[in-house]
Amino acid sequence: MLSASNHRPARPCKTLAERSAREFVAKECPELHYASVNPGLVLGPLLDRDVGSSADLIASCLRGKYPGCPCLSLPVVDVRDVAHVHRMALESGAPSGARYLATSGAVWFKDLMSPIKDKLGIRARKVPTRELPDFMVKLEAIFDPASRPVVPDLGIEYRIDNAATCKALGVQFRPHTESGPAMAESLLQLGLV
Repeated sequence: MLSASNHRPARPCKTLAERSAREFVAKECPELHYASVNPGLVLGPLLDRDVGSSADLIASCLRGKYPGCPCLSLPVVDVRDVAHVHRMALESGAPSGARYLATSGAVWFKDLMSPIKDKLGIRARKVPTRELPDFMVKLEAIFDPASRPVVPDLGIEYRIDNAATCKALGVQFRPHTESGPAMAESLLQLGLV
């Protein structure tokens, strides 16, 4: 169904990369202003045909690859907001070392799919909107190794508080009801579905 990179808010390699960057700045370039921006599942319009795992997930849903939605909670963010957070973090007078959560919040997988289907109409007819029972996802995971990483997260709701980022950088995040359909629309316009 979904790979771990499609839904986990932090991966060990990202954690190690951030730690390495912080250590480098502390030891080699202490005068450098450093900030970390940690995004959720990145949605929104695509610039070109070079897509990442988030767009692959939405494209798979548009193609009808999945019969339903796993009971997964996903932290999401619009790509335009991620760019804005990066810019504001660079321009911020905050002390070096700040960390910013770039996400509009968490949304259940089926609630991410519904606005795509609603806004794109017949072009999104294959997009799943019904939730799959956990046992079906677990059964699929027996045969599909890509589904296995999501099993531990089934039914777990992420609670996201982006208030510190909003306050520190003066940003307002677009809702998933805008960024999900925007990504789906751009996938269709670029002929990737």
